[in-house]
Amino acid sequence: MRHSKSNMKKVILSFCLFFLFAAINISRGQQIILDPQVRTGKLPNGQTYYIRNNRIPKERADFYLVQKVGSVLEDENQRGLAHFLEHMAFNGSKHFPGNSLITELEKKGIRFGSNINASTSYDETIYKLINIPLNREGIIDTSLLVLHDWAGFLTLNDKDIDDERGVVREEWRLSSGGDLRVLQNEIFPVIYAGTPYANRIPIGSIDVVNNFKYQELRDYYKKWYRPDLQGIIVVGDIDVDKIEKKIKRLFADIPVPIKPAERVYSLIPDNAKPIIAYGIDKEITATTLAAYWKMEEWPMAQKSALAWYKMNLINQTIASLLINRFNEVREKTNAPFSSASIYSSTFVFASLKPAWNLTVYPKEKNEVLKAFNGAFTEIERMHQFGFTAAELEDFKKGTLTGLEKQYTDRANKITSIYINEYTKHFLTNEPAPGAEWEYNMGKKLLSELTIDTINYYAKKSMGDSNLVIYAMTPKDDNHLPAKEDIIRIWNESKNVKLEPYVYETASTQLLEKKPIPGKIVKTESKPFGFTCWTLSNGAKVWFKKIDYKEDKLNISAYSPGGYSQASDQNLPSAKLTGMSFYGGFGNLSMSELNKVLIGKDAWILPSVTEFSESLEGEGSIKDKETLFQLTYLRMAIPPRKDQQYFDTWKKSSLEAFNNRYAEPSFVFRDTVAGIMSNHHPRAISAERDSSIINKVDYDKVLRMYQERFANARDFTFIITGNLPVDSIRPLVETYLGGLPSVNSYEKVKDYGIYPPKGMIRKQFTHSMVTPKSSVHVAYTGDNIPYTLENEVMMSFVGRILTINYTENLREKEGGVYYVGAAGSISKFPKDNFNFSIWFATDPDPIKKAKLMKIMYAEIDKLIEQGPAPENVDKAKGNLLKSVREWAAEKNANYWNYTASQYVIYGIDRHNNYEKFVSSVTPEMIRDFAKKIFTQGNLIDIEMDPEKK
Repeated sequence: MRHSKSNMKKVILSFCLFFLFAAINISRGQQIILDPQVRTGKLPNGQTYYIRNNRIPKERADFYLVQKVGSVLEDENQRGLAHFLEHMAFNGSKHFPGNSLITELEKKGIRFGSNINASTSYDETIYKLINIPLNREGIIDTSLLVLHDWAGFLTLNDKDIDDERGVVREEWRLSSGGDLRVLQNEIFPVIYAGTPYANRIPIGSIDVVNNFKYQELRDYYKKWYRPDLQGIIVVGDIDVDKIEKKIKRLFADIPVPIKPAERVYSLIPDNAKPIIAYGIDKEITATTLAAYWKMEEWPMAQKSALAWYKMNLINQTIASLLINRFNEVREKTNAPFSSASIYSSTFVFASLKPAWNLTVYPKEKNEVLKAFNGAFTEIERMHQFGFTAAELEDFKKGTLTGLEKQYTDRANKITSIYINEYTKHFLTNEPAPGAEWEYNMGKKLLSELTIDTINYYAKKSMGDSNLVIYAMTPKDDNHLPAKEDIIRIWNESKNVKLEPYVYETASTQLLEKKPIPGKIVKTESKPFGFTCWTLSNGAKVWFKKIDYKEDKLNISAYSPGGYSQASDQNLPSAKLTGMSFYGGFGNLSMSELNKVLIGKDAWILPSVTEFSESLEGEGSIKDKETLFQLTYLRMAIPPRKDQQYFDTWKKSSLEAFNNRYAEPSFVFRDTVAGIMSNHHPRAISAERDSSIINKVDYDKVLRMYQERFANARDFTFIITGNLPVDSIRPLVETYLGGLPSVNSYEKVKDYGIYPPKGMIRKQFTHSMVTPKSSVHVAYTGDNIPYTLENEVMMSFVGRILTINYTENLREKEGGVYYVGAAGSISKFPKDNFNFSIWFATDPDPIKKAKLMKIMYAEIDKLIEQGPAPENVDKAKGNLLKSVREWAAEKNANYWNYTASQYVIYGIDRHNNYEKFVSSVTPEMIRDFAKKIFTQGNLIDIEMDPEKK
């Protein structure tokens, strides 16, 4: 019977492929070649390499070691070893004993965490050296040597293993929330039954972590870390020939494995009847509903066939068209769900098993069946009638715009995108043909794609077989229906008589008519080569033509004020002006607005914060007028009222609020926020107080949004792009000069929302499943002005303490997985600062007290002795690396940010930042640390588990 079923599946797949080839005129044997710009090869020992030159960013490169090894390869007594081994890669190797790997790289400005990192998943482990500066002698050799040691020469000595157990325990403690517990214990054992995915979450078993024998880890390393399962990827501003020679020479000493274990990829079995899994946990804060339809696997070798690429396009099309329908349903009166989405991806974490993934959010917690039924109904409508030709044409139009943008901007493609492409190619043979091939083939395939082809596959998708549904919900608020009822809803949806979907194409423009233009009444020269125009309505516009060759125009706008202007009565509504644009603008609903923008490459988003209102957006040079029209639309056209959206938001917010306090980390964050604002009533948000939700008035929300953007005179616009001034002036005068204004200016209002003075200590307990202690310590004050120099000094103090705490609290004590130390200075409403230290740890009082003592001792040491010169060099190197990376391209984003910092804060980062960072000495850091840590304002907040 099994043999017969397998043959039948092959027959069906062959028929489907025949239809696909016939429909789009593709030869079955036609293969997709790897991008010719990447150099690839295989060493005699079996290691694969990818090397590519890419100058974005300049003088930088990424070095990756990718392993086809993950937690699914663990035996039951090894659960967690794949992840533990990843940790050990930073604790000693042949050429980097102890933690010298991190120490040596940090001296070169390469930061642990952001530049040196690794990740373990079910099917792969990836080691990363990211954004490595190439302006130092020998850095390329050092980076390759690190990959070499990771690949085959970890020391794995007993003491280092034992020391790292504590760090991994704390990572487990930090990540072991309700969602992870439910997935591990209730969801995955059901949906992945009979496969290793059922119980191989990478963090593993804490019992294994605590008790595995040293040799077990070494045996695992020897068995699986071998060249035939490893890929070396180097992309950046490098000489490809030289890198290839170095790789061939350096990695040659990694031996070919003798009788290697077979790397088996676990197959996910089919299911004829629906599989349903429920997970309930008291620390889950919201209900999650998901449905998957597993699809037939493509053998890895066949993913290089053009047919696979085409099938991906077809699935992408079906998902996009169905999402558009879901969005229109959401906007209707009595919509069955608050939102729904679907996409073609993998079956959760099974990387080789494709699946449709449907996510549904009910409008109310007791409407799970209604939400699923609404989504199932639209899927059935697709089955019965398919999609329309008009829907497909609009999809093609939008997709083609995306392809054109990608192709036009191909010279500015950043290194991380190439790294991602080659990683997928190595792990799963996913094609990486390059921008030119994708553009030309994409246009060809889109032109050949017919509605008949789409509907053929749409009607075959998401059927009865291979359906998997899971739901997770809070324990004390369980409104999940019986599993039989979900199956009943699915079956009933297939028997409902439906009407065909009617697709209404966009019949209107963004603006019904152009605004009455204003005039440029004054022109001035500003720093950094900007020209400033004052318009007849009082608005200021900074413009700079840049030489950077990118097809992009940036617009930002800033005005002081924000919701500090709102009265106490109106404040709850003013804080939520961000929801205004979800209903659309003017006569255009959000769906209609999206249709108008099909084929356009432009977006602009408004924002209202406590002390300002702003806009941020960008668009292609071709669509520059659309970008200006959107700016006018967001500021001058009233937002459209969507009462249903607001009512759904209110209900879901109240429901979510009731569950939040079951989650310990939320309780801790809420406590910290309350104390840091001295419990000022204006600082309370809807997330922290349900009464605020009930005070929100939707009409006020819309009105206050309009008020915030009603006065162009109070705004400064910053525009950057590679286009001549003559092409910008008419658009500025029409769409910015045509904005309404009044003859007034606003200043931020100071309501005295600051941390309390003096020594404050708050210790409390909270119920939690996985016991942990959370710590937040803050030093505050208001006598350090907001200047570039003080901001830099605050960064130095934060980075140096992070280095010290990582070394002492994590590496030496094994007491934390992560410790943060960072400060900030605010200019508004008046100068004030906050320096915070935070971590989570074992709740054992003796252990926690020891960590707290070390934490305070490091601060005392810093203000008495100053920082170690080598740590100053590390911090300085990293700050300089970051600013040089940012400044290297001098693109539209860079100049827009530079000008906005000058306009808002009076700071000249372009000319002064690097210069000042380079001048910082240990003595300057010591003196600044004294200023912030000796003002007598200390807040110590600690949350421990309740005693059982």
